[in-house]
Amino acid sequence: LGIREEKNRKKYIRLLMKERYGKRNEKSTEPSHKECIKSYYLRHKDADSVDDITWNDLSMDRLFEQMNQTFSSAGEEDLYYMLRTLRFEEASLQCLEADVSFFMKEQECRETLWEQLAGIGKMDRYSIYDYLEFTSANHESISNKEHYFGILLTVSSFVLIFFHTGIGILVFLAVLAYDILRYYKVKSKILPYISTLRHVMRMIYTARKVSSLQKEITKGNNILTQAFVSITDAENILRKFSRRSGYVLESEAVNSNMMGMFRDYFNM
Repeated sequence: LGIREEKNRKKYIRLLMKERYGKRNEKSTEPSHKECIKSYYLRHKDADSVDDITWNDLSMDRLFEQMNQTFSSAGEEDLYYMLRTLRFEEASLQCLEADVSFFMKEQECRETLWEQLAGIGKMDRYSIYDYLEFTSANHESISNKEHYFGILLTVSSFVLIFFHTGIGILVFLAVLAYDILRYYKVKSKILPYISTLRHVMRMIYTARKVSSLQKEITKGNNILTQAFVSITDAENILRKFSRRSGYVLESEAVNSNMMGMFRDYFNM
């Protein structure tokens, strides 16, 4: 089921690419999402960045929306950053021009890379940078006593069924209901942490996939090859993190919705 869904997803992404490429995006961005998109720029702006007054006078928000055909949060945040950050170095501009020209000519390379980057996905409510700051902040530790108590209640109520069937079943169902409610209560508190780390996992997984397709995508392009070396180096640094992420933080990029339901059921 998961393999079939993945194939259908890739097929859908390919169709979207052909439909969107070279065309303006007519969809407007929600005001709340605009603030998320700005996050990367606000943390990296410098003295040469376009100020808010000039940006608004030139209606650059609308231009950004028309250009925004990205499939990932990182993509749209970087696009916004590029439009608001002036570049004066000739070498940097030449590299950008070379990348654009290469992907304009090489349709298959463009679509293969775009297909992989689409696997990262978008975070609608927050920027990944906001989430990373949230997870790096100091928070109070949570005691496991309540969880151990819940396990003890579940086991005790199950054993009770063999001695007093009617009462045991009622108690067991009541305990299950309590466990489910408690699970979702706790999950709502830690969801920002889990969502952030899963998003990072999707980025690591995508970097690994993109690195494996280097020859297929770059076709000997030296500038792109250097970029792929940087991606591979970053993926190697974060490899230990992905190995130790465990069952809870397993990348959603390789899991279907059905698997997510089973995972939730198991956790409950």
